[in-house]
Amino acid sequence: MNTDTYKEKLLSEKKKIEEELSTYAKGLRFRDGAGKEEDEEADEAEETATYLGLQEALHNKITHIKKALARIEEGVYGTCEKCGGEIGGAVLDAEPESSLCKSCKSL
Repeated sequence: MNTDTYKEKLLSEKKKIEEELSTYAKGLRFRDGAGKEEDEEADEAEETATYLGLQEALHNKITHIKKALARIEEGVYGTCEKCGGEIGGAVLDAEPESSLCKSCKSL
């Protein structure tokens, strides 16, 4: 399997996510609540919770991308971690960080 294309996709996605995380971090400035209405404070709390949830999801995605890049370096990229079978090109094209084949994903 030629992994160069997948490696490029993974690195590009990792960079994009890191930039997005940086943007979210800038948006998570804790504000002085003095003089604010309760509904404003509630809106800010909800916005912060949303940012934190998105950050967690993006950090998880980066973790999976890093693991996929490590599998490329180890020469085992495209091999299912659960059953040892081949991860199909369709799965890797849709989700290059995938570590499971289609059959194992559905279990």
